[in-house]
Amino acid sequence: MAVERYFDLSGLRWLVGLALLVMAGAELAYGVSSWQYLSLAGDIANLDEAAINVRWDAYQAFETPMLRVYQIALIACYVLGATWIYGAARNAARLVPDPDRISAAGAVGWYIVPIANLFMPFRAMRQIFNSSIRPPRSLDADAPLLLRWWWGMWLLVAAIVMAALVLPADPDTGMVTTAALIDVANTPLAVLSIWLWWQVVTQITNLQKAARPAAPTLSEEVIP
Repeated sequence: MAVERYFDLSGLRWLVGLALLVMAGAELAYGVSSWQYLSLAGDIANLDEAAINVRWDAYQAFETPMLRVYQIALIACYVLGATWIYGAARNAARLVPDPDRISAAGAVGWYIVPIANLFMPFRAMRQIFNSSIRPPRSLDADAPLLLRWWWGMWLLVAAIVMAALVLPADPDTGMVTTAALIDVANTPLAVLSIWLWWQVVTQITNLQKAARPAAPTLSEEVIP
């Protein structure tokens, strides 16, 4: 039986960082776009139809390409982030084998399971961290402050985004001004959440690089 492979996540970390950097820029641009939307909504009662159309066209000219970049960056962050989590979970299982550990597939999969995604991904990340630090700690030992800040901010931003999505349009103008206002307020929180996730990825990657086990001998690679 082959010994489970140990992954060097250093290169992947930088790809994750690049995607997160683009995502942070897209979040800032989204905030600017929402501010433009609010400005138009505030002035709409004082503008004639021609002026409204000019302002709306200018808004759309900025929003349309910005949303494309946002969507591409979001997909890249999800794919690269999931790949990194899977590799980090596999490494943690190699460093500290434990039958009670959340599997690498589970560490990724719990993010899409309703209700459980409020706590299981954090539990998996805590296990990864506790197994990566030297000397290792028990799987369910207290998480460091960084992990708690990251997860709390992740949940807060997700809740704010969901709230903005379900708000109804203004019956007089048809514009979702409250949602746009929430988007503007959420922009710095989203950027902070991105930065915290980058710190988590960087810290665990460095811990696992330092804890990397020695290469197995031939007798360890193949067990009769």
